[in-house]
Amino acid sequence: MDILTIPLFPLHTVLFPGGRLPLRIFEPRYLDMISHCVKTESPFGVCLIDNGGEAGIAARPREIGTLATVTDWNRLPDGLLGVIAEGGTRFCLRSTTVERNQLLTGQIALIPDDTLADVPSDSLELVELLKHLIKETSPSYSVSEDKFDDAAWIGFRLAEVLPLEPGFKQQLLEMSSPIDRLQLLHEVVEDLTEG
Repeated sequence: MDILTIPLFPLHTVLFPGGRLPLRIFEPRYLDMISHCVKTESPFGVCLIDNGGEAGIAARPREIGTLATVTDWNRLPDGLLGVIAEGGTRFCLRSTTVERNQLLTGQIALIPDDTLADVPSDSLELVELLKHLIKETSPSYSVSEDKFDDAAWIGFRLAEVLPLEPGFKQQLLEMSSPIDRLQLLHEVVEDLTEG
């Protein structure tokens, strides 16, 4: 298994494969990181923060994260850099290094993509729920392409749009079975609708 070294962006949010993440960049370490990633067309890693904050001293990230690629950037009205990053492959963090400017770099091993699986018949209502949520939240939430027959894609998109705690979203990210992920989401949706 190849070990790669990438810059890390620990956040209080979870990025899923195929997801879109809007960022407002203001710290010099992240401005430099984004500039480098755009120039070299290389990814950075997004990890949920385990301990610490998004600004200042480097935070301790969770072990499983997602590669992110800058797909768009612009100068925001407040002068900050606005970036849209798209989630790629998940990875497992093997070790980290804190650079002098507090940028965290990580040695990572890529996690194979979920096995392609059809949505089981007992989870078809989740597909309809996702279609409804995407329609209701458009244009603030949109997808670049839809794969309503792909269990992994459905699970990741539902995890993005449902009102879930970051720690629970992390649990969903770490699951290796798209069918198990849908089953867990099915239980959560039942709890949300009953509550």
